[in-house]
Amino acid sequence: GRKVANRKDDLNEIIEHFNIDVENPCVIMSQDKSREFLHSGNDKDKFKFFFKATLLQQVNELLETIRDQLNNADSVVQELEKSIKPVMRELDELREKIKNMEHIEEIAHDIDNLKKKLAWSWVYEVDQQIEEQTVRLQKLKERIPACQERIDRNTVVIDDLKKELTEKEELVRSLGDKTHEVNNMKKSMEDNIAEVVKLKIELEAEHERGTRTLEKMNGRLKQMQAQLRDFQMQHMQFTQAEASQIEEDMQNIQRDIDYLDSNVTRLREEEKEFSEELSGIQKSISDIAK
Repeated sequence: GRKVANRKDDLNEIIEHFNIDVENPCVIMSQDKSREFLHSGNDKDKFKFFFKATLLQQVNELLETIRDQLNNADSVVQELEKSIKPVMRELDELREKIKNMEHIEEIAHDIDNLKKKLAWSWVYEVDQQIEEQTVRLQKLKERIPACQERIDRNTVVIDDLKKELTEKEELVRSLGDKTHEVNNMKKSMEDNIAEVVKLKIELEAEHERGTRTLEKMNGRLKQMQAQLRDFQMQHMQFTQAEASQIEEDMQNIQRDIDYLDSNVTRLREEEKEFSEELSGIQKSISDIAK
C-alpha cells in the first residue's frame, strides 16, 4: 500500500477525521486483548470489556475529571469570593460615592442657578446704584457754582487769616524779646530781694541785740535805783557832792538808755521801710509774671 504519513500528529489527525477510537476493543482489538477476552470466563472481566467497549469507562473518567475540575472550580470560586469581598466593599463605596456625586451634581446645578440669580440681582442692584449716583451727581453738578463761590469767599478769609497769623507771629516774637527782658528784670529784682532779705535779717539781728542791750540797761537802771534808795536810806548824811555825783551817773545812764531807745526806734522804722520795699518788689514781680 501507499505510505500516507510519517508523523504521529498526522496519524492522530486521520484517527480524529474518521472518528476511530483505538482504545475501544470493539473497534480495534489487539491479539493480546483478543486472547484475554476469549480465554476469560470471568463476568467481571467481561463487564470491564463491555464497560470499555461502550465508552462508559471513558465517560466515567471524563465525569470524574469534570468532578475534580468542578471541585477545583468551587475552591477557586470560594477563593475568588473571598478575594472579591474587599472589591465588592469598594464597589459599594464607589456606588455610594456615585450617589453622593450625583447629589453633588444636583447641588452644583442649584449653585449655578443661584449664582445666575445672584449675578442678575447684582446687576439689578448696580443699575439702581448707578441711577442713584447719576441723580446725586446731577445734584452735585448743580451745587458746583455755589461751592465755587463759597471756596472763593473762604480763600479770601484764608488770606486774611494768613496775614493775621503773620502779624501774630511777629507779635509773639516781640513778646518773646520782651519776655526775655522781663526775665532779666525779674532775675535782677530777685537778686535785689535776696540782698534786701539779707539786710533785713542783719537789721533784725541788730534790733534783737539792741533790744537785749536795752533790757540789760533797764535792768541795770532798776538795780542802781534800788541801790540808790538803799543808799539814801542808809546814808542820809552823805554830802552834797556825793549826791551830785550819783545824780550825774544816773543822768549818764539815762542818756545811754535814751540813745538805745532812739536806735531801736530807728531800726524799727528801717525795718518797716524795708518791708514796704520788699512788698512792692514782690507785687511788681507778680504783675510782670501775669
